[in-house]
Amino acid sequence: MKPDGSWRFCVDYRALNALTVKDAFPIPVVDELLDELHGAKFFTKLDLRSGYHQVRMRPEDVHKTAFRTHDGLHEFRVMAFGLCNAPATFQALMNDVLRPFLRRFVLVFFDDILIYSTTWADHLRHLRAVLDELRRHQLFVKRTKCSFGASSVAYLGHVISAAGVAMDPAKACVTCQQYKADHLRPAGLLQPLPVPSAVWADFGIDFIEALPKVQGKTVILSVVDRFSKYCHFIPLAHPYTAESVAHAFFADIVRLHGVPQSIVSNRDPVFTSAFWQELMRLTGTKLYMS
Repeated sequence: MKPDGSWRFCVDYRALNALTVKDAFPIPVVDELLDELHGAKFFTKLDLRSGYHQVRMRPEDVHKTAFRTHDGLHEFRVMAFGLCNAPATFQALMNDVLRPFLRRFVLVFFDDILIYSTTWADHLRHLRAVLDELRRHQLFVKRTKCSFGASSVAYLGHVISAAGVAMDPAKACVTCQQYKADHLRPAGLLQPLPVPSAVWADFGIDFIEALPKVQGKTVILSVVDRFSKYCHFIPLAHPYTAESVAHAFFADIVRLHGVPQSIVSNRDPVFTSAFWQELMRLTGTKLYMS
């Protein structure tokens, strides 16, 4: 959902993005853009209406954007959100359209355009030049998201004014940040682990490393029964692999207690390896990562 409450249409293009040759077009550095504003007193902020959708797809690439819905198969004839090269493509377009004005009285960061001037007369002239250029390229702004001839505007997380550049209070306020909705993908499980109901059915497993060498072994594989808290300590030689850990695990643990229902571990490369994951899948053991 967009900040204004309207819905943003999203398609999962991860498979397409994985096969796409990435565009190395440089994205502007925000701090460098803001350095250009010294001495400016009048500001206009323009925001393009659904900016990506104002860029036409090449006809031969339209079929690559196909997606399924309950209504059938559809394709984008304009650049879609979610394509890995869309940001760089759009930034390159805006740089080309407004190139004569860049860093003179215009800053562009994707679809956010800032016009800045030291006098009101210059500002009117600059604004007309930018709008004429956008009209010539058939690019349209969203009036409700624009600010014209302001003495202060919010831009790229900062408040811009004749006094200089300051952090947006909403971004700098500690309380606001603490209670701001988090839209990032959760790092892991959001619920407690199920309480084990039997001995040696649910294990906790970890490595204890950097120990003094004894008989060539410097690592201990710790296996804990989550129900009884009984432990097994299996010495290992370093370096160890997923295969060697699995061999020791089956020889010393599974041989005595059987295949576990679940294993809790950290995200050590051994436990996240394809070999370990597939082995546990074949034995029917659920894996939980801390």
